[in-house]
Amino acid sequence: MSVLNIGIISPAMTGVGPAIPLLPFFVQFGSTGFRRKVVNLLRWPALHRLIQVVDVMDHATMEIYQNKKQVLSDGGPHTSEGLIGNGKDIITHLCEYSEGC
Repeated sequence: MSVLNIGIISPAMTGVGPAIPLLPFFVQFGSTGFRRKVVNLLRWPALHRLIQVVDVMDHATMEIYQNKKQVLSDGGPHTSEGLIGNGKDIITHLCEYSEGC
């Protein structure tokens, strides 16, 4: 898993600051795949950098979730004590509550 430095998020967001008031309009416009294609056509380096940061965060989150899900399904909540959070993190509690993890 790649480690994301939290210090790169703020500079990535400052370059897209003028577009933030327009986000509610664009979120309702088309599907996520369509919006991604439109954004990829734009020549806005700051926006592309922000998309890269969000993609890395999404990948890391999904990796953590899948790992936690696998551990919980293999051996129950006590096997998660060796993982980050020692079984006391929000993902573990939500998985145990929903019993679908």
